[in-house]
Amino acid sequence: LIIHFFWESHNYLSVVRDTYESNLRTRISNAIHIASFHDLPQHHNTPIVFWYGWKPNDQASPFRPPAFICLAEPFHLWHEFQRTDHNGLHFALYQAQPLFLINSYTSKYAAIKPDHIKPLTLSACPQRSWRDLGRGER
Repeated sequence: LIIHFFWESHNYLSVVRDTYESNLRTRISNAIHIASFHDLPQHHNTPIVFWYGWKPNDQASPFRPPAFICLAEPFHLWHEFQRTDHNGLHFALYQAQPLFLINSYTSKYAAIKPDHIKPLTLSACPQRSWRDLGRGER
């Protein structure tokens, strides 16, 4: 006996999205939470959540890199945060460890941030130019 079951598309998307979000929140909750490059654990199997906090367009200018470059360069990510943004969250791997970069200013996941974590601020990031990054002036 073969039974075929088909979901209506809106129901299917709802179930997949809700399951994805639930799993994501669980992974974030169970991760190591940090807000400084100095606190990055080395060779650990637990996911890492790196908290930062600034408006996405802070320091926006055609003559200097976007603010997200502060996190993009050290983790070898694309500097345009919009390309991989999921509700203020970016996912990457750091030394084969899952890494979640979460903007506490804009993310719907900000409520998960432990109270003792003070997110990295833009003022704590080094100022960079396109030339500093080997890309010449724009």
